[in-house]
Amino acid sequence: MLIQRSTDYPAIRQLLMDERAYLRMANDDAPKPSEFPEDLSGDLEYVTASDAKGLTAVFVLVFIRERAAEIHFCFHPRVWGSTLAIAREFLSWLWHETGIATAIGPIPGYNKLALKLANRAGF
Repeated sequence: MLIQRSTDYPAIRQLLMDERAYLRMANDDAPKPSEFPEDLSGDLEYVTASDAKGLTAVFVLVFIRERAAEIHFCFHPRVWGSTLAIAREFLSWLWHETGIATAIGPIPGYNKLALKLANRAGF
């Protein structure tokens, strides 16, 4: 698994806009897919996870204060059975490769799968 910062916005956007993935990722405040911005560059930082078959996950880092980031995640449907291992690998990368000391995963209470994943992964 290769985890790295990425500016490959077309690939990131393609995964974020995958209908199946979007339904599992989006919360009440998320824009509708038709309103999702074309240009993803800006204040957000994107981290991707890839394997031999391609992109497996996108992690979006929203910096909320010094050394603290809100983390949003989106997994490719082909890896839905392996999301815990990918999330744990991402968190290990996060602690070793960034100055972030606090990672927050805001998850709506109705998204039980995401809540379970975040808790089991170590958020």
